[in-house]
Amino acid sequence: MAPATGGRADRLSLVLLVSGLASVAGSWLGGRLVDRVGVRRVLLVGSSVAAVAFAALPWAGRSMPGALAYAVVTPLAGWAVSVALPHRLASLDPANAQLLISLNSSALYLGTAAGGAVGSAAIALFGGRWFPLAAAGLALVAAATARAATRGTASGVVSGTASGRPGAVGVPAASARP
Repeated sequence: MAPATGGRADRLSLVLLVSGLASVAGSWLGGRLVDRVGVRRVLLVGSSVAAVAFAALPWAGRSMPGALAYAVVTPLAGWAVSVALPHRLASLDPANAQLLISLNSSALYLGTAAGGAVGSAAIALFGGRWFPLAAAGLALVAAATARAATRGTASGVVSGTASGRPGAVGVPAASARP
């Protein structure tokens, strides 16, 4: 992002503000999309969009418009996935949803902590400009994992595990299509 911001604090602040607003929007949009198209599609599309955005960062980070586009797309995709994943986990075993979601939160914190070491290694191997390719690869692994884990379910939730109300955890919304 340094080429895009030119080292100016006001430009970096704008990128961070846009990223924060896009994060909130991604969380809201993720919830809406889970209800409309199902967990599986949100997980697959969100992970795939994030992979493309990560791979494009070496080019997007060269200009302010590219940096701003990246600051919108990446949090939209990432936070949509962050909403879909707990929904999926809760649908697997509603009686133990709290435990599953707390374990997921612990795994996210562990991944965040490990990300510093992995990011440092990627920078050492690929250089500062090319390490986003490692992130793109990991996002594709996440998409493949989500695809395998939700195979056989149109919506990505386990049916018959909730109250039977459309939109309830474990019950696909009426508009969800395979």
